[in-house]
Amino acid sequence: MKFFAGFRMNDNHGCEHFPRPTHFNESHPECRLSDGTDAHDPDQRMLDFTHDEVRQYLFDAMAEVVTRFDVDGIELTFREDMYFPAATGKERAHLMTELVRQLHSMLEAQSRKVQLGARVYSTLDECIHLGLDVATWVGEGLIDFLSPMDPMFAYFNAPYTEFAELTRKSDCMLYPGTAPWASEGERKRAHFTAERYVPGSASMTRANDRALVHLFYNIGADGISIYNHFVGHLWPPPFYPQALQSLRELGDPRRVACGERHYVFDSTRDDETHFAYHGQQVVLDRNGNTPSGVFPFRLYEQRDQIHHATLMVRGNLSRYDQIEVRLNDVPLATGPLGKPDDRYARPFPNIRWFPVPCAATTWGDNELNITLTEADPDATGKIVIDEVEVWIEPVG
Repeated sequence: MKFFAGFRMNDNHGCEHFPRPTHFNESHPECRLSDGTDAHDPDQRMLDFTHDEVRQYLFDAMAEVVTRFDVDGIELTFREDMYFPAATGKERAHLMTELVRQLHSMLEAQSRKVQLGARVYSTLDECIHLGLDVATWVGEGLIDFLSPMDPMFAYFNAPYTEFAELTRKSDCMLYPGTAPWASEGERKRAHFTAERYVPGSASMTRANDRALVHLFYNIGADGISIYNHFVGHLWPPPFYPQALQSLRELGDPRRVACGERHYVFDSTRDDETHFAYHGQQVVLDRNGNTPSGVFPFRLYEQRDQIHHATLMVRGNLSRYDQIEVRLNDVPLATGPLGKPDDRYARPFPNIRWFPVPCAATTWGDNELNITLTEADPDATGKIVIDEVEVWIEPVG
């Protein structure tokens, strides 16, 4: 087993987790990032990588670890949403790249092979906005592996292919990251499971993990990485560390392809103004003339390997709102599973279920067109559908 030392390149965990800041942080208040109020607040631990002293501080810490301990690698963990003052990340990205080059040179000079990897945000646009020029890091051969992911949630709809297009032209390995929750809403519902009425949906299940990892393998990932694996539904004993055994399955693409897969296309965050908000929604005006909208999602499933598939949409539908759903222009059947029915809809009238013909799915980008055909005459306001889930039962 190889051992990698991970370094959070910034960390917003203040007094709640660490009563005292580091000596560097405490003695260099001028190097702290401002949140718009007071950059010298001792509870504010985030550092501004514009300063040479900050980059040297991180470099020295990593060099000491490599020198003193027989580690096999260093991981740069970029889990926070700020490394430079707001809106300056792109113009100062060269400063972070200088640090990555310096680290690469230091590791290359070691007498043993020490790898350098980076855990970054889940889109290239986000990365460069933060000052993380991932394309240059990969293109110049500065890093050995790359792990894109949302820092908190399992982002099923991320454009992971844009990272694969970078890495396949290099020697850099692609290990996208998994997370314990599908979305912020899912995480909150973990404490109020009655809100959802669907048992087992509070945090990532084995079927959720298989779906996400199956997606990774089919866009060209070389493997997977885990992050915050110890939380969520795996935490209570005796399931942890026993739950680590699930990694044996997730590490084998063939075993993953043989198990049920449950995709969750939630918005990652509740707050649309949050930097890392990822989501889409269909808004239907009950007063409109047959309003409709498109919900896009990514699915990498071979039609001839699907035994059965079911699709679910959820929003603030009432029992008597009637919708028509088409997946890639293929109409999904109505009936007990596709429209509200007293025998099936209660106690979740805001959910619609549809069996999915195998011919309806496409490899990669899929479009779900939702049309309001009849509005509940007693309901008011707009219908917002912002959750789509797909269950795949594979052949064999």
